[in-house]
Amino acid sequence: MNKIGAGLDFGNSNTTIAVYDGKNINYLRIDSGLNKGVVMPSALYIHKNKEFETGSRALLRYLEENTNRKIRLSEVEVGTIEVHMGEMDRDYFVERDRSFTARLHARIDQDMPGRLFRGLKMYLGEKEETRFRIFDKFFRLEALLNMLLRSVRESWEKQGYSFSSIHIGRPVRYQGSSDNKNDQALIRMKKALSLAGYPAPLFLEEPIAAAWSYLDDHSLEKGNTLLVFDFGGGTLDLALLEKLEGKSFRVLDTSGLTRAGDWIDREIYSRIVFTHLGKGAEVPFTKDDGSRSSYPFPFSEFEELLLNWQSTHLLNQARYLEDIDRALLAGGETTLRVDRLNRLIRCNGSFTLIKLIEQAKKDLSDQEKTRLVYPEINLDIELTRDDLKTVISSFLKEIPVLINDLLQSAGIDTVDRVVSTGGSSLIPDIRGLLENRFPGVVEEWDPFHSIAAGLAMADYYS
Repeated sequence: MNKIGAGLDFGNSNTTIAVYDGKNINYLRIDSGLNKGVVMPSALYIHKNKEFETGSRALLRYLEENTNRKIRLSEVEVGTIEVHMGEMDRDYFVERDRSFTARLHARIDQDMPGRLFRGLKMYLGEKEETRFRIFDKFFRLEALLNMLLRSVRESWEKQGYSFSSIHIGRPVRYQGSSDNKNDQALIRMKKALSLAGYPAPLFLEEPIAAAWSYLDDHSLEKGNTLLVFDFGGGTLDLALLEKLEGKSFRVLDTSGLTRAGDWIDREIYSRIVFTHLGKGAEVPFTKDDGSRSSYPFPFSEFEELLLNWQSTHLLNQARYLEDIDRALLAGGETTLRVDRLNRLIRCNGSFTLIKLIEQAKKDLSDQEKTRLVYPEINLDIELTRDDLKTVISSFLKEIPVLINDLLQSAGIDTVDRVVSTGGSSLIPDIRGLLENRFPGVVEEWDPFHSIAAGLAMADYYS
């Protein structure tokens, strides 16, 4: 059997797998949705009966079963703690008779049909082991990743493929709180891949994989320098390379940031959309002496659970809804804004809103302005490229510094070619930043497939 190289680009947002036979690249259809696409959303949905689905089918099932679902929270006991009352002197603790057992309770969504997970990759570099409560059990991160990765393996096996080796993409810097987050992330990822039945993986930094696929398709003179700018959903990754003989190259240095497209979506949500949901609103009321005054609507109490869309349903509790009900009686602009928040909570629509924000951001790559429309909550706002520029202003300051530091580490001032890849690299101001810094040498390269292709090539030649 002819040799086949396999490469898996497991991303925060999407997953792709490519195979290479020495001449041709093929992308395998791994998505479980109706279209059986080659780009699979990195999504996992676990049903109450413990069955699970992945990819676009997972997203569709979540939306079907959870949008406009009435939330019923019930208080359940989740454990106990022993409380010992006493006093401490310099040397020892003296226990008193007032010790007691305290029961711990939590409010649980008893009717939840399933849990959706997306962006699991971001937990790989956390210092503490993350355990996810799913109905009556706790799951380790590796167990959830196993479900997602196993479905990919089963997809390639159904298409008649069997791999003796595989290259897996990794960011230059993993997200996470651990001091050695890269090492921690790779340990966890290896464990998940092993559980999913993968051959022993070889990890390759994602911008270096993109260089493999680019140089297979483009010519570059020996001694020329190449900067790969990979701006995806979870991280921004840079690689500086020198072209050698044939298709080979030497990696001079790498760098990166642990924020990217998903962070931008959340910033659009919090800095632009929140205003239309009641942030900054004043609620008028009549004082005891008959005069009119107002107080700020306590939107800060809602922010974290709105941004964490998997927990937005927890806002459907009296302590939150009472503030909303009082604001709805105020009338005027305040009522209009808070009513959108009320509708969003009632229909459990924060995930849908995040997806609409993501699409609006993509639209601004081709259009000067677009509309963010969510009819179910009466939201219809205009977003412009200037709005997006304001949101990504920190990136526009950090990226030039990151690039200059990378070039300085190699003792050079500029490069002969810049390869721009990843979905977030299509943002106009990001493209403009690169073109201004490296006029005439910036080239966009296959934003959604380049890494998987390069991984497969690296695997073939390893």
